[in-house]
Amino acid sequence: MADRFYITGLPRSRTAWLSRLFTFGDVACLHDASVRKEWWYELDEIDKSMVGNSDSGLLLNREGCENGRWLIVKRDPADSLRSFLAMPTYPTLGPIPPRAAAATFSKMVEEMEWLHNERRCMSIDFDDLDDKEAVKDAWGWLVGDVEPWCEWHWNEMRHLRIVVRPETYTEI
Repeated sequence: MADRFYITGLPRSRTAWLSRLFTFGDVACLHDASVRKEWWYELDEIDKSMVGNSDSGLLLNREGCENGRWLIVKRDPADSLRSFLAMPTYPTLGPIPPRAAAATFSKMVEEMEWLHNERRCMSIDFDDLDDKEAVKDAWGWLVGDVEPWCEWHWNEMRHLRIVVRPETYTEI
């Protein structure tokens, strides 16, 4: 079985981008796999030395994540919630009432604190995802010697964005 790692944070914390960044060479990283039942078996099917999942849903369902290192992306919860509610649709979730989303985000913040205290975790601030040295440290923490940091890969990936801009946020 390959070594495992997990990346999580509040929704709209660039977990999709991180899954692409951490899919390189002998490393593969799924995105939002926890929406599928027994998703962790998918990791066994990947022929790489290290595999992971980058997924906000891991904050609410850590089943299958007993072993491996964690990276937590810390983003301001209010900013994350506004960005989440500004998304036009979530096909797997349907319409999201703002109060229910806020309650879920509150639970997710509690789970991040639990993870930070109970598991082998590193944290990175959301704003530091544009800082090469901070991301390089995260790479070293999760991937270590399995796949060396690649400056070329970083330069190819660092400009990609899937974002809801703050000016489009709706008031909650």
